[in-house]
Amino acid sequence: MSAQVAPKLEKGDAIHAGVFVRNLKKTDDVTKRYENDDTESPLYGFKLTGKFWRNANKTGDMSINLRDCVRSDDCSIAIHPNAEDFYHVARFDLAQVNTILPLHPFAAQYDPLIEPPDGPNKCHFVLLPTEGTTQSIFALQSELDKPFPVCRMPDSNADKDAADAAASRYRRMVTILKWVRNREGSLS
Repeated sequence: MSAQVAPKLEKGDAIHAGVFVRNLKKTDDVTKRYENDDTESPLYGFKLTGKFWRNANKTGDMSINLRDCVRSDDCSIAIHPNAEDFYHVARFDLAQVNTILPLHPFAAQYDPLIEPPDGPNKCHFVLLPTEGTTQSIFALQSELDKPFPVCRMPDSNADKDAADAAASRYRRMVTILKWVRNREGSLS
């Protein structure tokens, strides 16, 4: 935890750019875009599950860590009080989210966790909509999923092109890194 480099912010300050990391559970938070796609390296990538979004919306916030502050994806997992529950991470590029989805702008509000059981974590932020309510989290999910062709697996060239473009757009905003904690439970 001594490797954390706290941002020069006060608690409650908000920023609108930066790369943030969200820790993800082994099975509940990540799925393949298409059911018939390859399991380990799907052609159209991974996405955050509906359960992930429901949990984020139910609590009304999404806890995230500033990537430059935690220094690595495995450190983001290691500093969590329930680190053993997390295996994957999602990186959110907040500037890209706000550029691509200007109708649903988000900010990351600095919320350092000082005291146990949640702290110490000098890199903790909460992703919040700058306008609207917590329903904006659902709007973000809808916008991220919207451009993908709805089918089992794209079979026509037009569907494949649309799926490729949508996957690229998704990865500009959210990159999912699987198995930061390996299957045996060790952090890399």
